[in-house]
Amino acid sequence: MEVAPAPGSRRRSKAPAKPASRRDRLAALEQDANAAWRAGKLDKAESTFRKIIALDGRGSWGESAYGELFTLQRQRGRSSVALWKAYLKRFPKGRFADDARAGLCRRAGDDSKAACWTAYLEAMPRGSFRAQAQRELESARGKDTP
Repeated sequence: MEVAPAPGSRRRSKAPAKPASRRDRLAALEQDANAAWRAGKLDKAESTFRKIIALDGRGSWGESAYGELFTLQRQRGRSSVALWKAYLKRFPKGRFADDARAGLCRRAGDDSKAACWTAYLEAMPRGSFRAQAQRELESARGKDTP
């Protein structure tokens, strides 16, 4: 005689659990990164945002993670130069490209500042920092004339 399972109990399926979708993994990582940030665990937040970038290279999750890292770096008083360069390599026309390009130009050495602002204007003719770029280039021209 077969015994019926107790009410409310379930038989376990022998099929392996379905792995989390890429989207679910990205959402979980984002949640973890933001929770770590709120808890003041900035190293963990940073490393988790970097995992998102590794998993979603050129996607919207990755791009958003870059934006969070820019803010985190600023909060920590750290330079974002390497991060801006990496971002622009992946997202040359991305939503943070204007700020990243201008940031690089602001930190450029005197010998390369004019070339940087010229490149900025070529890439971002309607960019938010075009007036600053034009002022910087005019100033550089003034230094070149005797």
